[in-house]
Parts: sequence; C-alpha cells; structure tokens
Amino acid sequence: FYLEYEQEDFQDKIAPFVNKELNVEEIKCFDPAMGSGHILVYAFDVFYEIYSKCGYMEREIPRLIIENNLYGLDIDDRAYQLACFSVVMKALKYNRRFLRNIERDGLKLNLASVQETNSINEEDIAYFAGEQSGENYQKSKAFIDQFRDGKTLGSIIKVTEKDIALIQERLEKINASPAIDLFGIEKREKILSLFPKLIKQNQIMGQKYEVLVTNPPYMGSRYMNPILSKYLNTYYPNSKSDLFATFMELDHYLKEFSFYASINQHAWMFLSSFEKLRESIIANKSIENMLHLGSRAFEEIGGEVVQSAAFVLRNLKIESKQGVYIRLLDQRTATEKKDKAIEAVQNPSIPFRYQFKQEYFGKIPG
Repeated sequence: FYLEYEQEDFQDKIAPFVNKELNVEEIKCFDPAMGSGHILVYAFDVFYEIYSKCGYMEREIPRLIIENNLYGLDIDDRAYQLACFSVVMKALKYNRRFLRNIERDGLKLNLASVQETNSINEEDIAYFAGEQSGENYQKSKAFIDQFRDGKTLGSIIKVTEKDIALIQERLEKINASPAIDLFGIEKREKILSLFPKLIKQNQIMGQKYEVLVTNPPYMGSRYMNPILSKYLNTYYPNSKSDLFATFMELDHYLKEFSFYASINQHAWMFLSSFEKLRESIIANKSIENMLHLGSRAFEEIGGEVVQSAAFVLRNLKIESKQGVYIRLLDQRTATEKKDKAIEAVQNPSIPFRYQFKQEYFGKIPG
C-alpha cells in the first residue's frame, strides 16, 4: 500500500534521497525465501506497470523484468522449480509468444535453489584447483567452504568470495578437458553438475538490492539443529531466537537507501529476546509503515497461532520522519483486514491509523 504523507514539506525532506535518473532496468527486487514465487509474481505486475509508464514496448517488457528485476533464493529444489514456472507463466500472460521467444533466444532466470558443498572432499578440491596446495587451491577451498551446510542455512549465508574469476576459469577448463581415468570421470561429473549452480547462487548472494521483500520461514531456537543454532549465534546474535527475526537482519543484501519489506510474526516488537534487534532498527533504519495484522491475516491459518505484522523499513535513518501504522487487530477475517487497511490508506483521519516519530520509541522501557 502506498501511503500519502500529510506533511506539507515531505517532498522537500525526501529530495536528497530520490534518484531522478534511476533506470527501471536497474531496480533489483529480491526475495531470499521465495518459496514457489508468490511475491515475485506480484512484483512482476508492479514492474510491468512501471515499464509501461516509462514507454517500453509491451512485448519486450516480460523478458526485461525476468532478466533484470526479479531475484530469488530458496533451499527447496521443488519450490525453486515452481517459482521458475510461475514467473514464466506470468510472462505468458503479457506475451503469448513468450515460450517461442525462449526457444529462440533462451532465458536468464535470476532464481536459484541454494546448493551445499558437503559432498566435496579434499581430493575434489585439488582436482578442481589443478593443484594440491597453493593460491588456486586456497581460493577454490574458500569458495567451496562458504556453502557447507547450504541446505540448512540458505540465504542467511554471508558469502565472502565475491571475486570468482578463478572459479569460472577452472570450471571452463575442466569442461573443455576430458577425464583420463575412471576416478577423474567421477570427479569431473560431480564438478560439472554442481559448480554452475554454486556460481549462480554466489552471484545472487554476493550483490545488493534496491528492494528486499519476503515472507520468511518461522523457527524458534528450540527447533533448530546445532548447525543452524551455531551459525545464528555467531553471525546474528540479535535475532537468534527465531529464524523470522534473523531475516530482518539481512543488511548485507541492502544498499544504503534500500527498502526492506516483510510480513512476519509480530513478536519482534514485544519480546525481551528481540530488544537488541529493536534498538538496532530504531537507531539505523526508518520505519516507513506497518499493518499490524494480528491473528487470521491468512485465511488458511485459523486460530490465534500466527500473529502477523507487515511492514516496510528503509535502510537509512531519516530524522524526524513519521512512520504510518495501521492497527488491524480487531478485524476477525483476512477480508475485513484488507478492507479496513484500504479505508485507512484513503482516509488519514480513521481512528485506527497512527503517525509516530520513531525516535520516541526509545522512551518506552525495553
């Protein structure tokens, strides 16, 4: 929902942060827990409208959106396949000849299922690097080691190896050179099967995005295995109590002015275990807006189990800026919440719509 701001000088305040030269082809929208692609499919419609208003030819827009604007990761291989299918089907809605275009020109999808390197041993690394020690070996090992337990950690992995020219070069050389014995054939096939996927996910995980939007996985610390628990303790100490909160700290994917949008459990606003996370958000980001949805935000989830909040953060602190908050706890169905949210957007005087300077949150104990 786009919320109009009532402040007369709002446009003047945000002027330093608006890039009027921004090219729509350069806006990258990323879902780090894309599932079967629901959010990306919706984003497709939004981007199509932007491209249309910018004067692009209609038949060219679907390919531009898929190849330039939409990025996604998931740990589930089948969910990844469904996301690819969903995005291509959405493109077909706008261009009925799109499958023929793919057949003729191919298609570059910026979606990936995160793979792990647990099956790669020391001998495999030496075969890939072309040496048993030395610079090539060390660089190859560093690239491979960052994806150990990738199926457990997924997109919360903080990749360290951004320059992968050597990795691409070695992969091309192995691809062009047939194996000379039975052991070599096995290693070669393993590498040629896995490494193109590793390179693709490394590229997606190694860059920053203008927009990150997601419905993250929920998992309390008592349900985590030792691998995940140890990683969160090391790299995400402020949000280690639940995986949904960890996904609020994916700052390594954000540019200075990026938007972060999510729907997750509202517990991060209240529980003492997330106090440091709240302090960090208030100190370093701007809360643009929030729909406090409570229970029954999803029609397929009954009861009071999941209490939700949908919100947008700006990865930048803008002093004295007011956030807009809409309280939708009293509505009993998803449809009622939707209708009341639209009503609050259209009518600022609605009693369940609030504006608040986030600096005042610091005055609330805890």
